[in-house]
Amino acid sequence: MESLVSLAECLPHAETDPDKHEKMQGHSKRASEKMKAAKKALEARRSALNSQIGDLLVRRKELDDEETQKKRKLSQLAIEREHREQMHTWVQEKLAMAENHLEELMTLLKKARKEAKCSKLMTNITLVLLPLYTLLVSMEFFQEALKVTDTKELFLSASVVTISCQVSMYIAQKAVRELQKTISQYKVQVSDYRREACLCDKERREIQAKIEDIQAGQGGIKKTGGELIELSAALQEEEEELKNHLQFVSRLTGKVDTLIAGPLDGEYACMILEEIYQLMRSVVEKGSRESLGFPDSETIKNLVKKLKHVVQALREDTAEP
Repeated sequence: MESLVSLAECLPHAETDPDKHEKMQGHSKRASEKMKAAKKALEARRSALNSQIGDLLVRRKELDDEETQKKRKLSQLAIEREHREQMHTWVQEKLAMAENHLEELMTLLKKARKEAKCSKLMTNITLVLLPLYTLLVSMEFFQEALKVTDTKELFLSASVVTISCQVSMYIAQKAVRELQKTISQYKVQVSDYRREACLCDKERREIQAKIEDIQAGQGGIKKTGGELIELSAALQEEEEELKNHLQFVSRLTGKVDTLIAGPLDGEYACMILEEIYQLMRSVVEKGSRESLGFPDSETIKNLVKKLKHVVQALREDTAEP
């Protein structure tokens, strides 16, 4: 930009300056070199920015894929959790039934043991009393007292009572053994159901923990995704601005190249410099200074004002007869 101002400043003295062509060429070439360097820098910056945007798009795609996988995994875990809950409910029902049956069997066993004890007691009594009864009945004294002539029926009755007691004791003891066997089986069944219920409950808690971990991960993905979207939008906005800047610098470079390629006379240079001024003015009015590589807005404003004054002065000189 300074070279263009210097070119404009030397134009009023071009007619009397013997080195006018060399000076005009020098100012124009320096301006062209600086514009091309600015363009190259902008292109490199835009390329780096596009690379960043591409990396962000890849990262967002990875996050989307991860989110899809997590949703699929959550669906699978939800199905597994539902199955475990149904299984746990079924096992609890079976456990309750088995415990109720076990309690009923324990009540029956208690009753059967009592009956077996009574039967055994009666059997022992009959076994003790039968010999004594036989001895007494065989004595003539008791036979005369009881007026019994045939003792066979008495012996038979006593034997039937004894046998009946023994049979009752055997049946009662057998019932106790059968109940004990059944109770043992139900105890194993209850233990199995309890173990299965604990296992279902454990698996259900593990699945729930996995679901909560995935949901927490989804929160992180959502947060990261939001940050990436904001960053991507900012980079795209910056890329669009760089695109506009690059277009401006390309137009400005074209103007300078036109100035170099054209006839080196004051009128032609004045026309091109005025076009450059109009282009620069639009940039200053929009507040776009980054594309020109100036450290602050005041620097470019001052140079544009300076170029404006010089171009106006050249225009006035050209207009004079």
